[in-house]
Amino acid sequence: MQAGLKNLVDHFQDEWLRKPAALATYSTGRFGGVRAGCAWHPTLAELGMVVVPRSVAVGPIASTLDPEANPVGQAGDALDHNFAGFADDVLWWATAAKEQRSRTSAANHMWNSALAP
Repeated sequence: MQAGLKNLVDHFQDEWLRKPAALATYSTGRFGGVRAGCAWHPTLAELGMVVVPRSVAVGPIASTLDPEANPVGQAGDALDHNFAGFADDVLWWATAAKEQRSRTSAANHMWNSALAP
């Protein structure tokens, strides 16, 4: 886990509560990004984020994307195949979290109004 990024996440801790997180990683080898994602998952959950169940791990990056970031080869095909479901999960959880936050805000507003003198 990169120290600078972790420090930034910790500094804005309250901003992350009840928001979705999606892990998309890459590495020059096969598993570096996967290992980083495994480290981030419990950290983000501990911050109160909902980590979407599906993730994307790209590695080795040089065998997956060309210099213009177009998918290439078998690894690129796998990325193309998996990314649509990943994006759908992110959208679903973002929409659900936004709706729930608005309900919670409305309920809190009604509760606070009822308590006001």
